[in-house]
Amino acid sequence: MYPFAEDIDTFAMNHWYIAAWSSEVVENKPFERRIVGKRIVFYRKQDGTPVALDGLCSHRQFPLALSDVVNDQIVCKYHGFTFGADGACTKIPTQTAIPKTSNLTSYPLVEKWKWIWIWPGDPALADVSKIPDHHEISLLDPAFETVQ
Repeated sequence: MYPFAEDIDTFAMNHWYIAAWSSEVVENKPFERRIVGKRIVFYRKQDGTPVALDGLCSHRQFPLALSDVVNDQIVCKYHGFTFGADGACTKIPTQTAIPKTSNLTSYPLVEKWKWIWIWPGDPALADVSKIPDHHEISLLDPAFETVQ
């Protein structure tokens, strides 16, 4: 009940959410969205697969949406930490050992209809069959309209 206690989640985490239009997620151009209170960066790999990772670099919390995508990896513009599409830190410019704490969370995504769907909760529970059937509720019907 409102007001929510600070120690409980205020979002349903183990659910699919529409994160973006498919056309918004493009290769080599990361962008950020806030979903369930988290900053998440999106981009596409060269093969067209969409990627969603924690939106802040694990080093100094630099926004990764302001960074570059190079060979399917996002390279933080602040100190050059490099992260693979799976969230693993693959390079720290000044050292050879990479601590596991440098890794980012990678979020399950599904591209269905015109949208990119994200599962912000436990990845083991991300069941594609739980994505709502939009044919049933007619969101893709040309006669469907929104009113503001």
